[in-house]
Amino acid sequence: MGYLTLLNFLIIQIICNENRWLCNLLKLLIVDDEVLDREGLVEQIPWHDLHISEIQTAKNGFDALRKIKDFKPDILISDIKMPGLNGLELIKKVKIELPDIKVIFISGHDDFNFVQNALHLRAYNYILKPINTEELLNTMRIISKLCLDEIKEKYERNNLNFFLAKGKILQNDEICEKYFDYKKALYMDKELEKCLYSLDKV
Repeated sequence: MGYLTLLNFLIIQIICNENRWLCNLLKLLIVDDEVLDREGLVEQIPWHDLHISEIQTAKNGFDALRKIKDFKPDILISDIKMPGLNGLELIKKVKIELPDIKVIFISGHDDFNFVQNALHLRAYNYILKPINTEELLNTMRIISKLCLDEIKEKYERNNLNFFLAKGKILQNDEICEKYFDYKKALYMDKELEKCLYSLDKV
């Protein structure tokens, strides 16, 4: 197979089938000063179906900041009005450390200023209490898919850069373009194999 060894071929197939371990790996932090609301969200939503594998809760904004340092959640659901550090102030601080974090605000207050500030912070939704479960589920489906897509793309690029540097798998920009085009057909093994054999002849 020339410079494209059988080992290289197997490595790329592994990269293209990483969905096996991307099933449930997202982290969620729920922040609310009302314990019943906080624990209710944990218990009532089928988080596993939304690709959430780890959930932590925080009782206020300061508690959330302490937990975020080690937990590093992908998604944050936060109440707006909390004693000490409110939800808006919390997200401003969190975005400095985790700029890609996805945020949903929940609130018992239908306040236009809150909604406006939430949109300014690029929140994905502002849901009023009592929580509409279906609305939360729909928003979470969108967010979890977006998170997984971002992780997959980062994983692919990091691995490709590593193998380019170490193994010289792909030799020029045109071949790199062909490889990334295959993101659209990650699971078409026969087509992938055909493409890789053709690249070996370039």
